[in-house]
Amino acid sequence: MASVSPTPRTAPLLQGIARLCESGAGADVTIVCGGRSWKMHSFALTVQCEFFEKALNGRFRESHDKRIDLSEDDESALAAMLYYLYHGDYKEAISKPADLLSLVFHTGIYIVANKYDIESLASLALESFEASFRAEW
Repeated sequence: MASVSPTPRTAPLLQGIARLCESGAGADVTIVCGGRSWKMHSFALTVQCEFFEKALNGRFRESHDKRIDLSEDDESALAAMLYYLYHGDYKEAISKPADLLSLVFHTGIYIVANKYDIESLASLALESFEASFRAEW
């Protein structure tokens, strides 16, 4: 799949998609994890993640209910993953964890990225882990 880097012409599109994450306008699916829920857009989920594509467009209850319960996942890592799907990064979605917590956080993101087969997020989490490790240790 071709990567879209921000250019003067594509930047407004990418910024608009990111704003949809914040506003929830037009959201058509709810993701639930523990005590939190997120109003999301199926297009943002399905174009980047085969799990969401199958869950929302297959013969599953989720495709009818438009609600996916991911409570078995780490809530913070899942929140970062969902933010990433709209923004292409997750670092702004969190307050910077310190020291060992940073390493654990990036590891959690790497785990959910691999679970949901989002290779670009897994690569970013690994890079972030390595950078945190070099900076803190």
